Amino acid sequence: MRKFAKFVIIISILLLISGAGLTVFAYKRNEFKNTGGNEVIKNYDFEENIENINIDVETTDVIIKYVEGTKCKIECIEKEKVYHSVAVKDNVLTVNQNDTRKWYQKYIFNFDFRFNYKVTISLPKATCNNLVIKTSTGDVKLESGLTYNDVKINGSTGDVVISDTNMKSLNVETSTGNFTLKNAKIDGDIIYNSSTGDVKLEKVNSNNITLKTSTGDVTFNETIAKENIEIKSSTGDVSFTDSDANTLNIATSTGDVEGTLLTEKTFHTETSNGYVKVPQGTTGGSCTIKTSTGDIIISVSK
Repeated sequence: MRKFAKFVIIISILLLISGAGLTVFAYKRNEFKNTGGNEVIKNYDFEENIENINIDVETTDVIIKYVEGTKCKIECIEKEKVYHSVAVKDNVLTVNQNDTRKWYQKYIFNFDFRFNYKVTISLPKATCNNLVIKTSTGDVKLESGLTYNDVKINGSTGDVVISDTNMKSLNVETSTGNFTLKNAKIDGDIIYNSSTGDVKLEKVNSNNITLKTSTGDVTFNETIAKENIEIKSSTGDVSFTDSDANTLNIATSTGDVEGTLLTEKTFHTETSNGYVKVPQGTTGGSCTIKTSTGDIIISVSK
């Protein structure tokens, strides 16, 4: 045991010395202050007809918006060692984030975590076929004036905000990021998966809406699905304001389910300790609400 203890002490001392040496080395190279290098702003103009967009970034905020004119304009706010590759090939716009820092600059002496990396894409063409965005901590914002076919967004802690857009389908997956969809028409389905992110849909029309979240709240305001709304939540509350679907299936654990629907429904409710108050009619589509300790309070707008 004594030999083993001595061995552990020696290893610990060596690690401390190595850490101190690495710190001095980084300090002399001035890598404490600005691990990513100096700030750089790059601008790109493309005359090509862009039909699809693929974006793969780590910490970059992504903004896509409509602009008058004939050129696609892209602005990248970045740093010398953490920059973006931008290209158009076969009518596909690709944007990738490249991190050329040393490993110790990324994981030990990283003081650039507050820097706001950003890519702003201004499209002159109102219609984009497929949009794919992959990000980790970056926010995603799709602004007004554009129509998409299929949109897929995969993020971690970044927020997703989409407003004043039309598209055929929307698939969003985040971890702790919030999701806001406003003034949107989705011809097909909306699919959203999250852990703790809040969800807010306002003035949205879609075919089917499927939302799965754990502790995030779900809010519907003037939102209508032609076919089905399905919501699965754990501790998050679910609220409706003048929203509806042909059928609704809602399951939550401790979250409350409250609000107003637009048309009569045949209600099927199930709860353990929660309070239930719903219309007792037997006409209209099915509305199934299951919860454990949450309250269920639903009314129909007249």
